Amino acid sequence: MRSAYSRLASDLTRSVTLPLLAGELGVAPRTLQRRLGCAGLSFTVLLAEARSRAAAWWLLHTADPIAGIGFVCGYADQSHFTREPQRGVGMPPAAYRQAFGIGTGAKPTRGGARWT
Repeated sequence: MRSAYSRLASDLTRSVTLPLLAGELGVAPRTLQRRLGCAGLSFTVLLAEARSRAAAWWLLHTADPIAGIGFVCGYADQSHFTREPQRGVGMPPAAYRQAFGIGTGAKPTRGGARWT
């Protein structure tokens, strides 16, 4: 499922659906669903993972504005970008960056550098 993940992660700003991703991978949508299911995943989980890993990287390694990071990582809006990490690690993006970002020396826990 690396190829599916890589496709999703390559451009998180575009609107991707399961049928579109399946077509890009040259398989039927149901085949992609089955393959993801065998790996214990779903399209929604895979997309959320790609977004969260990208967002965590941007927050930890850049000083880019949080709203811009949310946009490039494919979150619908600022509140969507705030809810996801709050649910996963218990803190919003700004607090995550402050706790673990550039120059803090701290290392993220609970799932590494991601919040899903």
